[in-house]
Amino acid sequence: MEHSDGGTARPDPSPAEAPARARPTVATPVLRLLALAAGYYFAARLGLLIPYVGTHISLIWLPTGIALAALWRWGPGMAPAVWVAATAANAAIGGPLWISVCIGAGNTAGPTVAALLLRRWRFDDHLLHRRDITVFLAAIVLGMAITSLNGVLWLAVARAPEATRLLPAWAGWFVGDAVGALLAGVPLIAWRRERAAEAFGGRPGLRNLALLAIVAACGLTTFFGWLAHDSAFLYPLLALPFFLLALLAVRGGVIAASIGVLLLSVAAGFGTARGFGPFALHDPRAGSLALWSYVTAQACTSLLICSLCMALQASRRQFAAFLQNSADGILVIDEQGRLLQANAAFTAMTGVDAADLVGRHAGDALLGAASGIGALVADGAPASTTELALARAGGERLVVECQVARYRKSSGHWQTHVSLRDITQRVVAQEQLATSEARLKAVTDQVPAMFAYVDRQQVYRFANGQFRQVLGVEPDAVVGRTMRDFLGGDAHAALLPHIEGALRGEAQHFERNGWKDNASKHFMVRYVPEVRLDGSVPGFFIMVLDITERFRAELALARSEALVRAITDHIPGLISHMDRQYRYTFVNANYVRWFSLQESPVGRTVADVFGEAVFEGVHARIDEALAGREVVFDLTNKVPGGADFMRVHYVPDRDERGEVIGVYGLVTDRTEQQHARDRIEASERQLRAVTDNLPMLITYVDAEERLRFMNATFHDWLGTDITGSIGRPLREVVGEEHYAARREHLRAALRGRRVEFEVVSRTLQGLRNLQTVYIPDVREDGGVRGIYTLSTDVTALKDTERELQRLARVDTLTGLANRRQFDELLEHAFARYRRARRPLALIYLDIDRFKAINDTHGHGVGDAVLREFAARLESGLRETDVAARLSGDEFVVTLDGLSTREEAVGVATKLLHAIRVPMPVAGKTLDVTASMGLAWLDGSTEVDAEALMVRADRALYRAKAAGRNGLTVAED
Repeated sequence: MEHSDGGTARPDPSPAEAPARARPTVATPVLRLLALAAGYYFAARLGLLIPYVGTHISLIWLPTGIALAALWRWGPGMAPAVWVAATAANAAIGGPLWISVCIGAGNTAGPTVAALLLRRWRFDDHLLHRRDITVFLAAIVLGMAITSLNGVLWLAVARAPEATRLLPAWAGWFVGDAVGALLAGVPLIAWRRERAAEAFGGRPGLRNLALLAIVAACGLTTFFGWLAHDSAFLYPLLALPFFLLALLAVRGGVIAASIGVLLLSVAAGFGTARGFGPFALHDPRAGSLALWSYVTAQACTSLLICSLCMALQASRRQFAAFLQNSADGILVIDEQGRLLQANAAFTAMTGVDAADLVGRHAGDALLGAASGIGALVADGAPASTTELALARAGGERLVVECQVARYRKSSGHWQTHVSLRDITQRVVAQEQLATSEARLKAVTDQVPAMFAYVDRQQVYRFANGQFRQVLGVEPDAVVGRTMRDFLGGDAHAALLPHIEGALRGEAQHFERNGWKDNASKHFMVRYVPEVRLDGSVPGFFIMVLDITERFRAELALARSEALVRAITDHIPGLISHMDRQYRYTFVNANYVRWFSLQESPVGRTVADVFGEAVFEGVHARIDEALAGREVVFDLTNKVPGGADFMRVHYVPDRDERGEVIGVYGLVTDRTEQQHARDRIEASERQLRAVTDNLPMLITYVDAEERLRFMNATFHDWLGTDITGSIGRPLREVVGEEHYAARREHLRAALRGRRVEFEVVSRTLQGLRNLQTVYIPDVREDGGVRGIYTLSTDVTALKDTERELQRLARVDTLTGLANRRQFDELLEHAFARYRRARRPLALIYLDIDRFKAINDTHGHGVGDAVLREFAARLESGLRETDVAARLSGDEFVVTLDGLSTREEAVGVATKLLHAIRVPMPVAGKTLDVTASMGLAWLDGSTEVDAEALMVRADRALYRAKAAGRNGLTVAED
């Protein structure tokens, strides 16, 4: 950040940044604390010797400066020493100790806050810039406001006499602390060994020490009673330190001046406290105020002069920085012609070492490459600007702009500044520009077009050689003339709107016939404005191209296009051409007529003319044509007007390289064709609606055995994809198994014969019995185009037939075989018996006292008992055994495949036990028993079925006679 005095912002200049200092020992902080406490205490005692208000308030309170310097230099760890010393100094005056403790705390807090603010505000203790002085004063004001306010408030609490008038007491305390911080703080904060060496080292330092000694002597002489009160030397000695401190501020800077002020202040304060000097008046307040004014004036004067010196030094530093960092070479020459300064840029330009030039006469030093500069500054060096051609140290070309300026210094002497600016690149650029202009003229002279440049006054500033070729006018005869003069009044008036547009910064492009002797020619003209970065237009470029031949060709082309349009406008359809941006470049008249358009679509896109919805419908088809494919498709018109149904042809338009640059479009009306197709499709939909709802399979198979029609029943019964099957061979659609079952019938029908057959097919619902008919489609010439197939589901009919057959052989009440079926099964069992000679058993049985059950419980219960009885018989038999109901409550069982009679008896006994289990019937539990007669054939006996039945029936009667509920085996 740049400051007003030219200084730059620096890193935090805290005391910790001092380089290469020895690390303090353990005893150093202790010594610092003791030294700070002692210095603060004795300075406080000195200040209290000259109180201004009461005993606690002094106008010069040096301890604040000592405390501030210690806290700034050594950190907040010094605060305890300040507090102890401040408390001791206040306690020495008298009064309650707690008041001294509280006042001491405030005297510690103020300098501590000020030191912290200095660190926070990045204060530089060099005090070289006005900013640092401002920061220092601001920190003092804020810190001392704390000490003064704290002290006055505690005095008020203690009811001290000083606090009876709070505002004057606070002002006196604040002023005393602030002046003390200024007097003691500045030298102690700014003190550094290297700065002291700079201020007091060498011969200049000895002179500064002598000045300090004189200041101290003036103070001692004036304030220690060495002179009488009425001595004539008193007041001159009182005023002399002002001049001496000003010299110290100029020569030694802040440290020397502030030390002088501090010494003078201590001497004045101590002497006044002892009653010596001009300020030891009968009125102590007036004396203190006079002493404060004197000391404050000395301090402020010194700081002001230091500030002015700082500004001067900053100005010198700025000039030195400018001199060394300027890209221009700079020389400073006095009125005797001696070189005072030369910067590095001058050395870089001329190769002359600047260190060798300083102190020498310009005429003697500026030789060789710099001799031209020496000549410029000779003879008083009048102010001038000259372009010089020099040579660099390496021999390269160097062109400089040399500026010589003279001015009179404050001392009255003349001084000369020489500034060298390297303009080599600019000169080279100008030369290159001139070369480029020459090349441009040579190039434009060969271009078959007239080129010119016209400025804002409409004056030709450039014209190429084509003016000679086309118009027979030399280019030099054009340059410098106005456009009105060259073109003539009429031609200029016709071109004036274009000229004014170009001068406004608007490019102009137009065609026009020639003028004067070139009236038969046709020209294409472009005006291109020259627009600068700021938007101004100094002129414009003109290009005029003779396009007479092209114009004639365009006329011929226009006539040809008119003929083509006349033809296309009378074709009963839409003809168009689109570019790759879907923009119409040609349409015939039918576009406007069909769609009642307000204007021609040419120059507009499909979406612009017909809307986004229509464009999206044909977008993909246009892209196909732009990809190089011819596209034909049917389109339903969505635009009011025009045909309802159209057929669209898109054909790619290719250039001479074969690249597609657009699309030709042909749209024809197919409304009548569509209506006919709609009628056919309506008829087909009706036919399909009928066939799809018939419970039969209907197809049409052509002569090549390909499916051409299938009704929806195929999908319902077989899961066949109707759409995907049309056109495919029948074998692929129905599968090899179904096709093999129908192959011979199919081929017979294709030979012209009607075929009917039944077949069992596997469907999604299971097996179906299909009654199928193949009907040949015979042409007039006797050939067969294909066959119609109808397959009717007769599964229900077949199931009915089978059920009737079953009911004729089964007992309807119990579900067991009836007598008819039993007789058949018994014959089959005897056939096996005779063939295999395997044992056979027959059980004849009936329900005991069944009539009583009917009579007691009713026939419904009796029927239920019969059904439960039959169920228990079946559950107790093997799969090879047969149970049948002959009539009423009479049942018979055949046991086949037994080995011994005992096995048959075991089965019969098992049945008896199953029957004896109480029967829950109709909400009742009945005890039902049965009587059985068993007849056995061991395989060697030759009897018939009737005989076996008779033997079992006799055994049954013996079982009944034996008391029922038992089994009797027939005798062999």
